[in-house]
Amino acid sequence: MIREVIIDKNKARRIVSLVSWIYNLGVESAAAVNDEGLANEFLERTSQAGVYGFLEDDFSLMDWQEWLLRIKIRIRGGAYYSTLKWYSGLMGAFGANYLSALLPVMQAFYNKGVCDYMNAPGAANVAAFSASSRSLWTPKGVRRIDTEEWIGDIRVCDYNIEHRDTDIWKQLPPHQAKKIALRPNQHKIWRRVMGSALQKE
Repeated sequence: MIREVIIDKNKARRIVSLVSWIYNLGVESAAAVNDEGLANEFLERTSQAGVYGFLEDDFSLMDWQEWLLRIKIRIRGGAYYSTLKWYSGLMGAFGANYLSALLPVMQAFYNKGVCDYMNAPGAANVAAFSASSRSLWTPKGVRRIDTEEWIGDIRVCDYNIEHRDTDIWKQLPPHQAKKIALRPNQHKIWRRVMGSALQKE
């Protein structure tokens, strides 16, 4: 069992930046595809536990291992590569510990980027938005939000995923549920660790 102290304030901030990056990627993907029907189908499919993917190329669906590998390839040489490499190395296999909670959260924020763009496609300049960090695409344009707001949104997102995963554990045999869903306690630990890290001086 990995001890909870592995995520310090600096690493927690970098995780927030990684989530912000994949949200931006969702906005960029939606702008590139610009197909509401396709986007809606993609969002419906990837809202299911254990289903990951990207909207481009008529969208492709995959398991967590392929999805994580493709994200690493996308950010290789970038500012967030070392963060993701460090994190995934500690995480190990999906469900092995509470660190796995980041994966469905990242998919959810990618999906949020897709959804936010499709709801307001002309709200801002996509190229300018892509260069921003910790911002949201809104009908009134780009809105910058601080780290505290980001961590709040991330934790609420994980609460939603926990509710979904709890239902899965009730509906499926354990040997099937563990492949796609985390146990409620794993979500709780992850939220506590992230929140505590960002409260430390």
